[in-house]
Amino acid sequence: MKTNLDHYPRRVDANRHPKFKTLRVIYGGSTEGWAAEGRFWALNDIIGESEMCQLDLSKLRNKATIAETLGMSFEELDHFIKVLSSSDIELIYEIKPGIYSTKTIQETLEIVLVERQKARDRRSSGEKHKSSGEKMEISDEQNDKVKES
Repeated sequence: MKTNLDHYPRRVDANRHPKFKTLRVIYGGSTEGWAAEGRFWALNDIIGESEMCQLDLSKLRNKATIAETLGMSFEELDHFIKVLSSSDIELIYEIKPGIYSTKTIQETLEIVLVERQKARDRRSSGEKHKSSGEKMEISDEQNDKVKES
């Protein structure tokens, strides 16, 4: 079963939230501040695409890929992650050492995984029902009714 997301909810007024205002001020309030917010959303997308929506930055190759994608050095990425996970901002959190996610992404994943399992169960039970219907014999009377209609 697929264990990541194709989409997640995002409030249209998120840029007015105090967390994002704080992030923008930390990074300069103007161009760099808005770039930091854009990088957060790119990072959020990457987290959503990751297995179980958990970003593993404990591996150098993963960290290099994320740093390159966001246009940052290792040091800049480390600082960015530290800022995003700080108690002042709390836009991401560390699940275990080097593994990160977001509250919204994890909540969405939980809902989606339940829905995916329900869909699998429906397909599975539909196949069973369908196969049992194929084995059902039709009486001559039922067959005549079908022909008449």
